[in-house]
Amino acid sequence: MTFFADQSIVTQICRDIEDRLLRIGIVFRIFGRVKTSQSLKYKLEQRSDKYITENKKLQDLFGIRIALYFSDDVDIAQEVVRSLYRFHSRSIDKPTNDSFGPTRCNIIYHLPEDLATNSHLVSTVDLIDSTFEVQYRTILSEGWHEVEHDLRYKCKADWNDHNDLSRSLNGIMATLETCDWSMIKMFDELAWRHYKAGIWGPMIRTKFRLRFQKVELTQEISELLTASDGLAKAIFRVDRTEFLKNIASQNILLPITPSNIIFIINRLYIKDTNLKNLENEALSALLDERIEL
Repeated sequence: MTFFADQSIVTQICRDIEDRLLRIGIVFRIFGRVKTSQSLKYKLEQRSDKYITENKKLQDLFGIRIALYFSDDVDIAQEVVRSLYRFHSRSIDKPTNDSFGPTRCNIIYHLPEDLATNSHLVSTVDLIDSTFEVQYRTILSEGWHEVEHDLRYKCKADWNDHNDLSRSLNGIMATLETCDWSMIKMFDELAWRHYKAGIWGPMIRTKFRLRFQKVELTQEISELLTASDGLAKAIFRVDRTEFLKNIASQNILLPITPSNIIFIINRLYIKDTNLKNLENEALSALLDERIEL
């Protein structure tokens, strides 16, 4: 059981984060929850002495999970959320060379004052902090984390004296991390092949791996890229992560199409006059307003 006002808070946070991520076009899923009264009671009873002694409070009353389809989008999603909410603290594990296991990427943010004020639980329970937690995962690891959390983390005694099986469970996570990496490399290779063949629309889609609308690259842009191999090369060499962080920071809101991605790249990095001349009047006005040169 949760209070309606508290449920509406997590819904609002999810909606705001989702809106910003959709503007960039990265592919993701987002989930939100408020701790149930039973879960909250259990955690406060188990840790209340520690909270009081160490002057700490429960920080994950509100939990958000962002599952990214590509592992290199985790950093981008973090930057987007950081632009919306004030950072508090983080728990990020770094993998080591000589062992494998689950890695956490959990970040605590401050609730905006208006949301904290509206929370019944934050206002009435002294041991609850006015914060929320965001967990960043890949879509491939999401199911593994759910299984591990419910069937190992919450019942550690079940795994006593079975270290071999526990290590095997971690090994599944290691396999999934390899799959995350391999999927990116596969798309990179596909983008390279399209580039070498001069097939520009598929090159853009496979290089940037966004939730593109079903609109093809315009013939005018395609012909220009074919006539000027240097222009196509400059577009292909743009760093995807840097580019997406750039359009996120400048809050550029445009339909995600191959043509628009090329126009934005040109404005940010290349500044080719012939390509700029292909912008329509409305697009030019919006990019003039949004992009800081």
